[in-house]
Parts: sequence; C-alpha cells; structure tokens
Amino acid sequence: VVAAKKALFRAADHAQLQHSQVTEEGADEAPAPLPKKASTVKPELMAIARQEGLELKLTTLMARPEILSRDIGADSVFAALRDAGGKVVAAKKALFRAADHVQLQ
Repeated sequence: VVAAKKALFRAADHAQLQHSQVTEEGADEAPAPLPKKASTVKPELMAIARQEGLELKLTTLMARPEILSRDIGADSVFAALRDAGGKVVAAKKALFRAADHVQLQ
C-alpha cells in the first residue's frame, strides 16, 4: 500500500514538473491547466477505509478527474466502494449513474 501511494505521488509530481518545464520553455500556446487537487478525506473516514482495506482505492478514486469535476464527496465515494465490494470500476459506474440522475432532475 505504501509503495502504491508513493508511486501515485511520484506520478503527480512528474506531471507537475513537466507542466512547469513547458511553461519555462516559453511555449507560444497557453499551457493546459493542472488537474484539481484531490478532495480532502476526513481522517475518521480514512481510518475506516484503512480498516476495511479500501484506503488506497478511496484515495485513488478521489484523485480521478471525473470524480473531481463532478464534485462528488468522499463519503459518497466510500459508500459506493463499500456497496461495490471494493471494486473500483463498479463503484465509479454507480457514482456516475447517481450523479447523472441528480443532474437530470
């Protein structure tokens, strides 16, 4: 779990470094905006996720651009993960169905 977290943070740092290098080179076109930072997860919720073995999955889902752009809260993501038995793809699909349903109303 720790190694996976480190890899996730290294990837984010690498993306940010590449972004800063492009802007320093003086590119003619405007640089693409950096993705939003991952939403904050309450320590209490993270502790529960850790006990259930869902900490990394919760962190990863919360950092996904699709989740950030729809402004889905950590409580909802955790509940979807739990309902999906820890399956990330199933949880993500359920979250998007729920978010789309709310937008239609």
